[in-house]
Amino acid sequence: MEKYVLLDPIGEGSFGKVYKARLRGTGQFVAIKKISTKSRTAAEMESLREELRILRRLNHPNIVRLLDSFETNRHLFVVTEFAQGDLFSIIEDDRKLPEAGVREVARQLVEALQYLHSRRIIHRDMKPQNCLLMSAARGASVKLCDFGFARSMSLRTLALTSIKGTPLYMAPEVVRERPYDHRADLWALGVIVFELAAGEPPFYASSIYTLVNRITADEVRYPSDMSAELRSFLEGLLQKDAAARLDWPQLADHPFVRATDAELEAEAEAARERVVLAPAPVPVPGSGPQEKTRRRAGAR
Repeated sequence: MEKYVLLDPIGEGSFGKVYKARLRGTGQFVAIKKISTKSRTAAEMESLREELRILRRLNHPNIVRLLDSFETNRHLFVVTEFAQGDLFSIIEDDRKLPEAGVREVARQLVEALQYLHSRRIIHRDMKPQNCLLMSAARGASVKLCDFGFARSMSLRTLALTSIKGTPLYMAPEVVRERPYDHRADLWALGVIVFELAAGEPPFYASSIYTLVNRITADEVRYPSDMSAELRSFLEGLLQKDAAARLDWPQLADHPFVRATDAELEAEAEAARERVVLAPAPVPVPGSGPQEKTRRRAGAR
């Protein structure tokens, strides 16, 4: 821990506490998850190490980055990027987002899931609390975090059966305790996007039994003021039959999340400006092609 200065606690769960911290000698803030290993079972420790193995393999702008990890006799420390908040805080404070904001969040979550699923990784705990906002500014980058329930599927694995995640965002096949695959994440994506747009999830109940019944049997009621594009997107994701659910590659190409020609051109223009504004490399004396030729000739 000599490299970091612990600041304020920012979260707590059954695993331990999460702290805001600063890398010593810099102004860089990080998040440090401090996990007690003293009373952990072998299975729990293996689950923690699996989370770290998964995080080390991931490199995507919409997935929280693992910066460091280390163990002491009593604790495991996991150091990641620091975020300013999460989608749950937006739902709590603002209740819902305008459709343009919903679209931007949906695009980023789609890109994160496409990256994971193309690597045969299922998140299994998609919820607003696990969608981090990297700044307090409007249009901030959104990053998926908390891969404690994530699971890598080998090429021989067709489906999973263990129940992981938050019931409110569980797909029908999961709450029925039937085999499931990456499409359970896509149902959860639909629930999150619906909640951001409508101000409440499509299915809610005070008891788990009633919630399960509603998820598996009730039809989704869409707000009358929802746009046709957004409704089409959600209708594709919130299919109770996983085989009928909007899936890759069609999901990434849906009009609600597909970038328009104008947006693609704006991104290309911004990239061109970054290249133009990039400083030219400073030549190192004696490193030019003529000097190298002279050195080679002298050596002969």
